[in-house]
Order: sequence, then structure tokens, then C-alpha cells
Amino acid sequence: MRQRRTLPALVSLLLLCAAGLFVYGTRLERSSERKERAAEQPARVEPTPRPTAPIATPHPTAESRSAHERAEGGGGEEHTGESAHPESAVAPEPSEPRVEHAGREREAAPESFVGLNPDSTPAVASAVVVSVLLAALVVALPSEWPLLVVALVSLGFAVLDVREVIHQVSRSASSLVAIASGVGGLHLAAAAVCVAAARRNRGARTDRGGVRQRAS
Repeated sequence: MRQRRTLPALVSLLLLCAAGLFVYGTRLERSSERKERAAEQPARVEPTPRPTAPIATPHPTAESRSAHERAEGGGGEEHTGESAHPESAVAPEPSEPRVEHAGREREAAPESFVGLNPDSTPAVASAVVVSVLLAALVVALPSEWPLLVVALVSLGFAVLDVREVIHQVSRSASSLVAIASGVGGLHLAAAAVCVAAARRNRGARTDRGGVRQRAS
């Protein structure tokens, strides 16, 4: 009787550990995403000056040179007339703003699976509740069919864990890859122990049936 309860208790422990590690990994992923968003600085606008044309300097003409010489000699009326060449200056054109984005730009598309975000709060809460219910089920009813049902659900969780591992590998998040791998390993171990417990229960039932037949 004690051996019949040992494997279901182990399954329950594995499921609860997987649920706790899953919650921890989800919180760590959200924290890392917030840090990445905070590290991305807003766009910085810097004016880009355009090259301006040099200011044209008027060249002295013969008339202006002679007037300058008469002014220095003190004779006659000073003629300050210079050639009517206005100083031409090209006003600098307004510079166009240049937008520089600090850091890398990426679209923060939410992760989804069959139209649902597995990292959302309702999905995480639902996964934890299901894990706790399955852990209680195998302890309360350690028979063959409940164990097989828990094994199938654990395999389904393991498939989602493999998908999460692939997703974190694409993000190069080594810590989250390790956590997701650990959660998947716990779910696979729970499924394997469930199958082993179910087979042991079936073998024990067969042995009891044979003993009864021989006794009769």
C-alpha cells in the first residue's frame, strides 16, 4: 500500500515544482523585458548643418584705387565711391533635423500560441491552478485512469515547454532557456512516473485477480 502511494506523491511533487519554476521564469522574463524597454532611449533629434556658400568679397576697381590714393595724398575731394558691387552673401538654409535612434529598434510583438499569450497573467494563473489540481488528483485517486490523464496533461505541458525553449533560444536568453528546460524536464518526469505508477497498479490488480482465482 505504501509503494502504491509513493509514485503518486512523487508525481504531485514534480508537478508543484514545475508550477513554481514556471511562475519564477515568467516573472524573470517580464523583468528582463522591462529592463530592455527602459534601456532603449527615445529618439534624439540633432540638426544637420548644410554647407553654406562663401561670402563674395568685392575686388577693388581702378576708380576706387585712384580715389584711395587721392585721399591719402590729401588732395581734392575724397571720393569714396567704389564699384557698385554689393556684397553678396548667401544666407544659410535652415537645417533639416536628423533623427537618430539610440540602441536597436525592434518590435515588441507579444508571444502567442493559438491566439493566446502563454505568458499573460490569466494563462499563468490557469496553468498553476491546473497543476495544483492534478497534483491533488493523483494523491487522492492513485488509480490507473487518473494517472494516465495526468500523464497526458503533463505531456501537453511539456510540448508548450519545448516551444518556450525555442522562443528563448531565439532571444538568446540563456537563463530563461535553462528555466524553461527545467520546467519541461519536470513535466516529462511527471508523465513518466504516472505511466510507471499506472503500470504498477495494473500489475498489482492482475496479481490479485490471479490469487483469487487460485484461491477459489
